[in-house]
Amino acid sequence: LEGVVALDAGAKRLGERREPGGDEHELLNVHVVVGMVVIGMLIYRATRGDFGPNYYTPVDLVGLYWHIVDLVWIFLFPLFYLIH
Repeated sequence: LEGVVALDAGAKRLGERREPGGDEHELLNVHVVVGMVVIGMLIYRATRGDFGPNYYTPVDLVGLYWHIVDLVWIFLFPLFYLIH
């Protein structure tokens, strides 16, 4: 019986690995939440009529930010979840 217990404990140690959803996942969530808040602010400003053909720089910058977050996700997802 001691051998079975020792094998079970050893198997648990060998099988231990870092679960996805740790600190790196929380950091990604922060970037997504920030992006969503900023996009919400843009929608609010657009409904007020702040943007037009002569002034649309904030819309471009938020779009660039969102795409950078998207690119980071494309590289981090395989790095953290698929490569174990």
